[in-house]
Amino acid sequence: MARSISPARRRTTRVIAASAALLLSGAAVSAVAQTADPEESETESAEAETSEAAATETEASEADAKPTESAPADADSGEPAELTLLLKTNGVEYLAAPGSQISVGADVEWTYEISNTGESDALLLGLTDAWTAGDGAAGTVDLPIELDPSAPGAPVPEDPRGLILEPGDTWIVTAQGSAVAGQFTNTATVEAVTLLADGSEGTEVEGVEATSWYFGGKAGVSIVKTLNGEALSNAPGLGLAPGAALNWSYVITNTGNIDLTSVEFVDRGGIDGAQSEVTKSSLASLAPGESTTVTASGAAQIGQYSNTATVTATSSDGTAVKAADQAWYVGGTASFTAIAETNGVRADQAPGVTVATGSNVETTVEVPNTGDTYLDSFTVTGSTNSAEGAEFLLTATSASTGPLAPGATRTFVAPLEAATGQFTTMLNVTGVAVNAHHERLPQQPSAAVVNSWFLAGAAGLTVTKQANEEDASSAPGIAVTEGEEVTWTYTVTNTGTLALTDLQVVDADTSPSDAQAEPVHSETIPSLAPGDAVTLTATGTARAGQYRNTVTVTAADPERAGQSISAADDAYYYGGVGALAVTKQVREAADGSFADQLETDEGTELEWEIVVTNSGTTTLSGVVANDGDIEATARNEDLEPGESATFLFSGIADADLINTVEVSATDPHGTEVTGSAQAELIVTPAPQAQDEAGEEPTGGSATGWIIGGILVVLAGAGLTYYLVKRRSADEGNNPDAEADESVEG
Repeated sequence: MARSISPARRRTTRVIAASAALLLSGAAVSAVAQTADPEESETESAEAETSEAAATETEASEADAKPTESAPADADSGEPAELTLLLKTNGVEYLAAPGSQISVGADVEWTYEISNTGESDALLLGLTDAWTAGDGAAGTVDLPIELDPSAPGAPVPEDPRGLILEPGDTWIVTAQGSAVAGQFTNTATVEAVTLLADGSEGTEVEGVEATSWYFGGKAGVSIVKTLNGEALSNAPGLGLAPGAALNWSYVITNTGNIDLTSVEFVDRGGIDGAQSEVTKSSLASLAPGESTTVTASGAAQIGQYSNTATVTATSSDGTAVKAADQAWYVGGTASFTAIAETNGVRADQAPGVTVATGSNVETTVEVPNTGDTYLDSFTVTGSTNSAEGAEFLLTATSASTGPLAPGATRTFVAPLEAATGQFTTMLNVTGVAVNAHHERLPQQPSAAVVNSWFLAGAAGLTVTKQANEEDASSAPGIAVTEGEEVTWTYTVTNTGTLALTDLQVVDADTSPSDAQAEPVHSETIPSLAPGDAVTLTATGTARAGQYRNTVTVTAADPERAGQSISAADDAYYYGGVGALAVTKQVREAADGSFADQLETDEGTELEWEIVVTNSGTTTLSGVVANDGDIEATARNEDLEPGESATFLFSGIADADLINTVEVSATDPHGTEVTGSAQAELIVTPAPQAQDEAGEEPTGGSATGWIIGGILVVLAGAGLTYYLVKRRSADEGNNPDAEADESVEG
């Protein structure tokens, strides 16, 4: 593309900032035009014009006065353009590694100064920067060098293909980024061609490159701590006996890529917040990758112990670094014992404690913490075994929870109902050693095994009770009618191997929950041999509702002087009468009047009302009302005595009907209770609405009115006859009705 260039074009120096991203280095580039103030620009322009005019006059005068000499090459002479490129890092030109040392992550700015040292315009085609990072990564970034024409005072590109750099002009492009670790180098390259006077492109400008260097310094330090050859960075750590030897080792390493100076090391530790210094040392310097080892020793203390080693240092670029590591151990011995008692008596040999058969036997286990660590998670399990081979498993529990401190004691209790015979209880006790933070320790106590003995006597007693010869031990029991006689039968049996004496049989009314028990029967049995049984009876009168009475038998305990054994049994009955009262009425839906009998016209909307009442003395459940004639069924859950339920059914009168509703329910014993009721419906058929020809009458003629009147008279006579006949039939069924009543119509 051809262009025209003014021969008097003013040479200027332009500064450009371009934006891009330098990969891996995290570099960013920004483009802004360095422009002058508009007022200053106008002033400078005026001054330039004045100067240029003056210079023109001077040159003309000098030309007249001097001999003609060879003029310098014009910018449009066609000579190849010549460019130079200067690359700086943070304002300094570094031509060889390592260049500037910069902390990793610090800001880095690259400056690209492009100068036209030739005699022709140069058309800039591109600026690229090829880089290699410290980790071996590489890439190339294209840096934009276009100016924004809209920027105030910005020069407008004279060629759409790029920017024109006139002879003597210098363009500055900057790029920013963040320093990466290790050696970094980047080489910038400018691409341009000579721009001829006719606007065409001339020779390519070659070999315009510049290289810069920096070293990304990263300071780092680490410390690895071991105790007795083990890394123990978490609690509780190593389990040791009090006084055991402690040997700590600390490996300090320069993990960065620059020297460390003033390396300081300290280790502090203690128990329960108490702190003391374990060891301390310093080192003048530490090269990248270099390590040093520090050691310390001591003796194990009782309790949870931790110490933290800390190393600090300063890097050659002034960066402070720090690292720390911990080691844990717990000193102590975990141990406990177990002591067992039966009913408060130490009985570690047969026969042990004598107890009554069926009585509660309580085995108590005391567990003292005989070590110097906390103990937790105790389990006390075992079994009670008879000489005949019977076995009863049991688990002892404690009211106390949480860790058991050294020297403290915890009590566990295992209850058992004694059976007849010689028994031994064998218990196994286990526990877990923990520190004060409830964390499991490496050292653990051994389990403890302990025995206790008891001998159960053969005393035994039972009683069974019947109501009207039926076992009625749970509600509702037997069903009885209020007021009828109820017979109770008590069977007392000596189920043991020892004779029982002074047996007291007392039957008490316990049905009222809010009243004192009332005696029903009381009797004494002087003695009862093993295996023998005595049957007693008593009678009473059934009450309404749910009833319970309990018989209790007590006897002197042959195995425990001054104490007694007992047995009890219940009997239940439910006194009441199940009955249903049912009423049924019908009405025209419109007028709201219910009656046992209804006369109405065919097609009338009707409503039936069924009222079901519990007329008995017991609760009825599952109430169902069913009227098959009108295809209606209704349900209700239950009715208390005296309570009613109302059911409504609807329908259309289409024929005479005497319909019966059947009602059923269930009493507390599952017996069905029923009831029923009737309602009568008399339906008058609808009159004929068509003439003999099958057409609806049109009305208006005298003949029609006469025929209508005759039909009305006939209908009235028929109704009168029906009512007289009906009343005669009713009087036939009711001899007391007056025979001389008549119906006029």
